[in-house]
Amino acid sequence: MALFHLSKALLGLSLLLFFTSTYAKSNNALLKKADNEFRGEISLKSGEKVHITLAFNGADQQKGLSGIRSKDFNDNQGMLFFFLEEKPRQFWMLNTYFNIDVFFLNKDLKVIAVQRDLKFYPSKRVTKNIAITHNISSRHVLEMKSSSKIAKKIKMGDQLIWTGRPSLLQIESSIRRQK
Repeated sequence: MALFHLSKALLGLSLLLFFTSTYAKSNNALLKKADNEFRGEISLKSGEKVHITLAFNGADQQKGLSGIRSKDFNDNQGMLFFFLEEKPRQFWMLNTYFNIDVFFLNKDLKVIAVQRDLKFYPSKRVTKNIAITHNISSRHVLEMKSSSKIAKKIKMGDQLIWTGRPSLLQIESSIRRQK
C-alpha cells in the first residue's frame, strides 16, 4: 500500500514538473517567436487592420525599417516599437527607402503625437540631412509608410487596439521575466 501511495505521489510530482516545464517552454517560445519578427495586428476604430512586426529587443529596435525596400513593405504594414517604460523617444531615417509616418503611443496604444512624411534617407552615412523626429515622451512607437491610406487616417487621440495573440500584456510579462 505504501508503494502505491509513493507511485501516486511520484505521478503527481511528474505531472506538476511536466506542466511547469511546458509553461516555461511556452514563455521561451513566445520570446523566441518575438525575437524572430513576432507579428500581430492593430485595429483602427474604422475596423481597418495594420499587420504589425513587433520590435522589442535592442537590435530590432535599432534596425527598425532600415534597409527595407518600399516594394517589400505594404501599405497595410507597420512596425511597432515595444518598450517597457515611457520615456522620451526620437527616431531617425538612416538607411530608409520610403517616407514614414511616426505615431507616438501611450501604454494603451492611444496616439499621443504624430509626425508625418519623414523623408527617406537611403544612405548609411550620418549627415545633417537625415530626417529626425521630435523627442517625444511615449511608451511605444508605430511606424508606417507615409503613402499608406490607413496611416493617413490615424490621428492624434485615436485609440488603436492590439488584436494579435498573445496579448501585449502577455508579451510584456514574458519580456520582464527574461530580464
